[in-house]
Amino acid sequence: MEKLIIMSGILIVYIIVKLYQKDYEEVLSSLWSLLWPWLLLIMSMVLVIIIFSEK
Repeated sequence: MEKLIIMSGILIVYIIVKLYQKDYEEVLSSLWSLLWPWLLLIMSMVLVIIIFSEK
């Protein structure tokens, strides 16, 4: 859990620095490439929880 907080903090700092450099498209594409595996993981975990709670 602590690692997740640290990583999200680093990510926020990275985003701020990138936005400060005004590379909006690069920020969005790198953000997307960083976040989509986490989104897939979260969605699959939610699906598993829903499936198990219905039984």
